[in-house]
Amino acid sequence: MGFGYPPAYAYPGYEGGDERSFLMQQAEYFKAALDDINLEIRRGEYLGIIGKSGAGKTTLVNMITGVDNLTAGEVVVNGVSV
Repeated sequence: MGFGYPPAYAYPGYEGGDERSFLMQQAEYFKAALDDINLEIRRGEYLGIIGKSGAGKTTLVNMITGVDNLTAGEVVVNGVSV
């Protein structure tokens, strides 16, 4: 149906019926992994990323390196959006 989410049949537990209602119930699983991140790393600097499980550490690294695609915002390296 859309709504910016995968179709209802992609979810375990969907047994048919009102797809819109089912997707709206699933919306809580689509929270932003990262929000309002501004990071500057200069040449020669080392960086450690620490945080609780599920805090977005791997997501941040994957976004910076291009492993995952951004849904909003941008990654800029040496002044060039990547």
